[in-house]
Amino acid sequence: MPCITVLDGASIEMYGCKLKGDTTNDASTAGVVAINADIQIERCNFQHFKSGGIMIQARPQNKVIIKDNEIISCDTNGIYI
Repeated sequence: MPCITVLDGASIEMYGCKLKGDTTNDASTAGVVAINADIQIERCNFQHFKSGGIMIQARPQNKVIIKDNEIISCDTNGIYI
């Protein structure tokens, strides 16, 4: 289950956000899941996501900017594109 989901045709800009996964129920969570969307994630903090911090499926025309983020204790992957 993702904290934030961005679907086809949508866009999101995140700056200075802190997202934390489930640390008590051992649930498979993800920070951000984006599918064919424009996303910009900067200076954010992702912690304790078992399915990954940032997971992206993008088309060549999608604008994807990910920079200066901190990813701590995210299983499976930190960033998956």
